[in-house]
Amino acid sequence: MSKTLEQQVKLYPRLEQLPATVWNQFSVTSFNMLTKKFEQKDYYQYVNEQARQWSFRCPKLVEIIDSFRSDIICLQEVFSPTFVQEFGNVLKCTKELGFQHVMEDTTHHITCCTLFDPKKFAMVYHEFRSRTVLVLLERLTTEADEKQESVQDNKEDVDTGCSRYIFVVNVHLEGSPDKWSTRFAQIKSVLSRISFRLSELVYCKEKIYLKKTA
Repeated sequence: MSKTLEQQVKLYPRLEQLPATVWNQFSVTSFNMLTKKFEQKDYYQYVNEQARQWSFRCPKLVEIIDSFRSDIICLQEVFSPTFVQEFGNVLKCTKELGFQHVMEDTTHHITCCTLFDPKKFAMVYHEFRSRTVLVLLERLTTEADEKQESVQDNKEDVDTGCSRYIFVVNVHLEGSPDKWSTRFAQIKSVLSRISFRLSELVYCKEKIYLKKTA
């Protein structure tokens, strides 16, 4: 009998460090960094002047992101020209071997960035949509993991609930209250791309490949 969504997914409080994952689990954190140019914006006026400054916020953001210890991290409102320079310690030191990241350098430089643990995942494919990073990851397994998975699959009424291939959608939805139709279009667009890419997957000896199409 298949597990329900509630049995497969566990939510944790905001900013809580996630526990280490085992062979049939992976953790995901989504975090909006708030644009580097926040001090130039006129919203959130209740925030004091010091706390609005990037020189004050950046070290705290590095500390917060480093504390997640998540297998996959989806960041929004990333300033692409300086991200690697300012958050290089997180990319190199977190998870021992560091994170790999996927980020589009847009013309206005505010974008989404998806980080993943290369010890657990290999990237098969990625693409950029409007305010969206879409990534297809392959879950990497050791020989011990595969043996454990085989044992679980042979038990009755057991569903490990963990696919070998995972689509990760990191989307920064349009925030204006009257832009509900734009937000709907954003989600519809990325779901359409996933559906299209699923139809293009080629399965071969337990591996999948993408046809070279648009």
